[in-house]
Amino acid sequence: MTEKEITEEVVEEGVHNYSAADAYVWPADPKVRQKLEWFQDQKLALMMHWGPYSQLGIVESWALSDADAEWSRKGIDWEASGKEFKEQYFGLNRTFNPIRFDPERWADLAEEAGIRYLLFTTKHHDGFCMWDSRYSDYRITAEDCPFHTHKYADICGHLFEAFRKRGIGIGAYFSKADWHVDSYWKKGCARDDYMWRGPLTTLRRVLRNGNVL
Repeated sequence: MTEKEITEEVVEEGVHNYSAADAYVWPADPKVRQKLEWFQDQKLALMMHWGPYSQLGIVESWALSDADAEWSRKGIDWEASGKEFKEQYFGLNRTFNPIRFDPERWADLAEEAGIRYLLFTTKHHDGFCMWDSRYSDYRITAEDCPFHTHKYADICGHLFEAFRKRGIGIGAYFSKADWHVDSYWKKGCARDDYMWRGPLTTLRRVLRNGNVL
């Protein structure tokens, strides 16, 4: 099979849907290969999206995109404008206080259910960090988040530790996009203006120029 034939088979309308097994390029690092071998046998996972947005019962992050407002802001009646909505959404960290969070109990239930690995949202596109990040003030352990004084404040750390103790694998969902950072948005698409989900060309340009996000 030629490279052109593989490309035509794998890519449909610009979307990479799958890779043919005979075209897969195995990594050279033996430790990475060992992890891939391990992953082949993991059948049942627990995937969790959790963050300040959970207080409203809305989909994570997408409501910040005006282009996705029609489906992602259903059930929300407290915004007067797109600008005010974004201000309110980004302010949800100031009321996020999940005092009943019990990582040991969660891990027990997962073990009983036969869960083989956990996939947890450490940071979604809205930029809120569910761990004690040194690189952002928009995080679960920041002083403006009421949960920061709790014994389990570093949610990711405690959750991963509890699951690992029971032999359950860990996968960290981490969005490279960060909609809380002004420099992510291209000119004319600041947070208070009309926004859509992906001004990625601007993000790549910023990274290439060596600027700090």
